[in-house]
Amino acid sequence: MRFYADFNEALSEVKSELREMGIRVHTQSVQNKNIADDPDYDTMELQDYVYLVRNPDPDKIPADMIDREWCFREFDERTCGLPLNPGEAWKLRRTYWEQFLTPDGRFDYAYPQRMSKTLERVISLLKKDPVTRRAYLPIFNGVVDRVDDLGIRIPCSLGYHFMFRQGGLNITYYLRSSDFFEHLGNDLWLAASLQKYVANQCNMPVGYFCHHVGSLHCFLKDVKTVF
Repeated sequence: MRFYADFNEALSEVKSELREMGIRVHTQSVQNKNIADDPDYDTMELQDYVYLVRNPDPDKIPADMIDREWCFREFDERTCGLPLNPGEAWKLRRTYWEQFLTPDGRFDYAYPQRMSKTLERVISLLKKDPVTRRAYLPIFNGVVDRVDDLGIRIPCSLGYHFMFRQGGLNITYYLRSSDFFEHLGNDLWLAASLQKYVANQCNMPVGYFCHHVGSLHCFLKDVKTVF
């Protein structure tokens, strides 16, 4: 596993490794869109990528990798305790997100919806048993997320695992899939902010940030922008 001082250092190295060691692959779908015959979605991919950030300050994520206004609004919705779907944050990135709305004006899933009950349970557990190993906040739901239906979206985030060790609340963020250009910076900002939020709620210092990604990738259409 690689160890980095902060997100800026980590993402610089991730970009280099994606450029130098990414393998070529082309899947049949992205989100819920059929891209089997679209050459723009030829992909450079790092598989089973893991690294750790010792000082996970979300402000150390390069500004050009995040949509700051959207991140703040999205984070507020994810932590409000209401099962919002679609909420309002998506409108700040309407050009991207509108294509994924279903005919009834909702998304196949939404993070506030998935987190509305479980986030407070995780916080309550950590207050009762600070060194628990059970403080896992799931996003992916194997019962309702039909992995065999390419016409629906399923979460890229599998979940967040919190453990208080050696004086700090650590987080391990599990992603099955991450688009370096479109989503990675925003996802890291939201996860690191969630770590800080839970730590503050539990009166704990922030520890390290560990990131597991099954597929870390960049599409051909974005290669020139990223590299």
